Amino acid sequence: MIAEADRRHREVQQQIEQREEERQTMNETYTSTKEEVEDKRAKRDKLSKLLKKLETKKQDIIEKHRSAREELEAEQREIQKQAKLFQLIIENFIPNDERDRLLKRVQFDERQNCWTLKELSKQT
Repeated sequence: MIAEADRRHREVQQQIEQREEERQTMNETYTSTKEEVEDKRAKRDKLSKLLKKLETKKQDIIEKHRSAREELEAEQREIQKQAKLFQLIIENFIPNDERDRLLKRVQFDERQNCWTLKELSKQT
């Protein structure tokens, strides 16, 4: 929520600055064509620098997202390898009746976000 408020504040600030620049542009009167050209050239240079800065920032963000995605994909591949290994161990080394008893006891604890085993009872 704070990030959203900051973003909105920046947007409003940018709009205010943009309107102020537009107002100044409308009120400007030049004594010569040369003065007008110099002023417009300065504004163009300022906007060009801003554009380059924004493009660099955009590329940085794209690179960060790309590297984060690659890390997540690598982590996912590792988890899948572990899951396959565990599945093979279960299938080949744990007897079926023992596996069935464990499956009856296992439950997912949503508060702790993990799997747990229920208490043993006389039925299991």
